Amino acid sequence: MSSEEGDLEVYDLSGRSVAKHNLRSSRGEIPLNTDKFQAGVYIVVLRQSNGNALQQKLVIE
Repeated sequence: MSSEEGDLEVYDLSGRSVAKHNLRSSRGEIPLNTDKFQAGVYIVVLRQSNGNALQQKLVIE
């Protein structure tokens, strides 16, 4: 995804939002502090302001 404004949101498998960050720009890396996440599987959704979205599975052990 190209650099622009958007939102990054993390959901647990029940669909509950556990983290949300507003993004102004990205250089290919987005830091995400997962220290407070419990072990499990999460879905990370990156939404650009133009409507494009990317989903990725995140596994915390």
